[in-house]
Amino acid sequence: MKSAGIALLAAMALVGGLVLWQALRPTPLPPPSAAHVQLETDRLHAEAGRSPPSLPSREAMNQAAVRTTKEAMARGDDETRAGYAAGIFYGAYLANTRARPAWCQRHGVDLTPFVKAYEATHGEELTRALAIFARAGLTPEHFTRVDAQLAELVEQDMRDLVRDTHLQPRQACALYNEKASEFARAVTLPPEVHQALFSAH
Repeated sequence: MKSAGIALLAAMALVGGLVLWQALRPTPLPPPSAAHVQLETDRLHAEAGRSPPSLPSREAMNQAAVRTTKEAMARGDDETRAGYAAGIFYGAYLANTRARPAWCQRHGVDLTPFVKAYEATHGEELTRALAIFARAGLTPEHFTRVDAQLAELVEQDMRDLVRDTHLQPRQACALYNEKASEFARAVTLPPEVHQALFSAH
């Protein structure tokens, strides 16, 4: 159970690090590009490679993403940080409501119970993130271009979960439904990201 919870938290932090596309831009945010997301993925892999070798790859990537997030959140004005925070949240939101369910569907499991719990738990953050995007002229449709990268992240995350828990893919997906509310609540924003998301006007 613990490993699955860690998987969720790691996915949140990792995706957050990957949506660096708006990190230091106080003017209208550009839509994320697949190439830039791939660049950030590669950079985080390199950063994670410098972590102690005893750390599982998911934890190493998680720690690298958290470091990146904290560094970026320390720069820029309130609106810039709000945009970055919105990207962090929305990357995790898409990973857990779109990419992860798609992975589980391919393995014969409908992840609707988990998705509903996730949406219910994070509705307030979603409202804030979409409002911040709207001010920058972005809509949810702008983010479809990074679906492939999010799918790759979830693929690795779920493979790690299957390996660490010795479960079959169907069983791993079923675990998300069985612990839907618990896992949804486990995905929390770092304090500085939460503050930036809710302090912008």
